[in-house]
Amino acid sequence: MASLSSASSSGSTPASEFSAQNIPCCAEFPVSGVANILFYEETDEACLAAGEPKYSTLLLEGDRRHMDGVPEWENHWHKATEDGVLKGAPHSIYLSKDKLVLTGKEFDKMTVAAAQMKHAVTKGWVPKVLAETPEMAHSIASTEEFSVTHEQLMTFHELMISFTNKTRGSKNQEFVAGRRDDGEDLFKCLKRETWEESGVDITDKAYCDKPIFIGYSDPFGSPGRKRVTAIFVTKMVNYCDTLSCVDSMLYLRRPTGFEYECAHSYFKHLPGIDECAAKAEKATLEVTGGKFFPLDLSQPHHPLMDVKNKAFADKFVAYLTKAVEPAQKKPRRE
Repeated sequence: MASLSSASSSGSTPASEFSAQNIPCCAEFPVSGVANILFYEETDEACLAAGEPKYSTLLLEGDRRHMDGVPEWENHWHKATEDGVLKGAPHSIYLSKDKLVLTGKEFDKMTVAAAQMKHAVTKGWVPKVLAETPEMAHSIASTEEFSVTHEQLMTFHELMISFTNKTRGSKNQEFVAGRRDDGEDLFKCLKRETWEESGVDITDKAYCDKPIFIGYSDPFGSPGRKRVTAIFVTKMVNYCDTLSCVDSMLYLRRPTGFEYECAHSYFKHLPGIDECAAKAEKATLEVTGGKFFPLDLSQPHHPLMDVKNKAFADKFVAYLTKAVEPAQKKPRRE
């Protein structure tokens, strides 16, 4: 496990001065991604005296609505089998609307439902609306071949719409985080992921200070394939300007209200789709909104954070506690 002490002696490395070579190396595990905690620090004494929080973090609404262990959801899918062919229910809902607009093309609900069902089958998730028995479901998952009627697609679509509506207020709350492309420089990855997810350009001094590297996450993944995430923090210059940037970018990216909103990459099965263009567009649509939340150093977890983001929050609190707060309390030299 890498700790915060793995950063520079001051606990930080300015973005303009670091590269993949001078960020403290994590020799034991590959660095497969980055996280960037965008935060605002209130310095106005009057605001602090009035009860305003000293620190607030920007949390983004993710495109996942986890359904692990929810019987109401899992009962619509065939159970996992010991041989691993059937995987049970998807971890997240296929968020759906009455149509989809992607790469300038419009797809109707039946086309989208067919693509979602095909994607599910390739993952070993077979809905009961498609296969009546476990044996039929196993055969479909094994061969990835099946025929589906209009009525089955309509039922599947209505099911996804129902769960989309039921979970509308339970979107994950996330920090900026994403995967690193093979061989990608960490700062380039950080800049790309921050722009894709929040619309903020971390090189624009009008919006933020230089990002600071604070350490690596604890290793995660299966044995033999453990990896870590490089964690950064970026202090925003202005609370309202940051939200305006996020909101305006969201408006530009979702002008019709029918843009992609789903963690699953079912776009690969849409007819006539340019997969590269669709993948790039999806990358800018993985969040659906964001706002600042007051940071309680003793209870930094938002109720809708997943385990990964809770761990990032803990690292941020450790950074503030060890690196920032003590420095601010040092007596001034005469």
